[in-house]
Amino acid sequence: MLEDIIAQGAPANLVEALDAAVKGEEYPLGSRCFRRPAPLVQCIIAVARAGKAAQLRDARSALRALLDEEDTRKDALDGLRALAASRRCAEELLGDEALLA
Repeated sequence: MLEDIIAQGAPANLVEALDAAVKGEEYPLGSRCFRRPAPLVQCIIAVARAGKAAQLRDARSALRALLDEEDTRKDALDGLRALAASRRCAEELLGDEALLA
C-alpha cells in the first residue's frame, strides 16, 4: 500500500502540507483547511522509516523551523532523525550550517 501512496506523489504532498502548516497557511490551497504540523511530521517519519527518506529531504527547512517552538521541537528532531536515514539527507543535514549552529 505504501508503494501505491508513494506512486501518487505522497512525499511531495506531505512536504507541501508541512510547509503550509508551519507557515499557518491553508492546504490544499483554496480548501480553507489549516493543518497542525505534528500529525504531518508523524506521517513524514513513517514514510521515511519505510525507506523513502530521500524523497522527503525538502521537508528539512520546515522541520528546522519547528525547532524554534518548544512544543514542536521533539517532533522536529524526530523528523530530522528519520530523514537522516538517507545518506543524501544525512549529508545535507551535516552541511546545513544554520541547523548545526
